[in-house]
Order: sequence, then C-alpha cells, then structure tokens
Amino acid sequence: MSGLGNKVIESIVNGYFYLAPSGGLGYWDICSGHALAKEIGGSCWYSNGKEVIYPHSYEDTAIPQAVIISPDTNQLEVFLKKIKDNNITI
Repeated sequence: MSGLGNKVIESIVNGYFYLAPSGGLGYWDICSGHALAKEIGGSCWYSNGKEVIYPHSYEDTAIPQAVIISPDTNQLEVFLKKIKDNNITI
C-alpha cells in the first residue's frame, strides 16, 4: 500500500507500530493517521517519545523528526526501549 494514511490503517488493523521517517513529511501527511489512531486509543509520537503537537502557525509544516504511530498507547515505552536496546537510530 502506498501513502502514509494507508500504512497507518494497516498498522491499526494488524496491531503494530508504524515508524514514519521525517524526511519530506509534513504535518498534513500524518494528521489523518494520527486521528484514526487516537480514536481507538493510540496516538502519534515523535521518536523521542513526546506526543506530536501540531503547530499554531503553518509557515513551516515540516516534521522535525521521525514519528511513531500506533493503535496502542501503552506499548510506546516497550517499542522505544527495544529501539534503544538494539542501538537503532531513528
């Protein structure tokens, strides 16, 4: 499937995280997937573990770092720990 929204839907259906690299992504690319994930108890976080907050000004809409979208908020710490334990840079 192409498109970030479709990938997020697939991650929600299958119950896994989706990691979106920041290169070339804007907030408009993640907003629908973020809304869907929030609706079922998940969310969208920056790779540093902080929840994505949308800017008040849309002059610069580029996302500053990779984002993680998941249908399960409780699993974020487990996911970030696995990345850290395996020395994966995101």
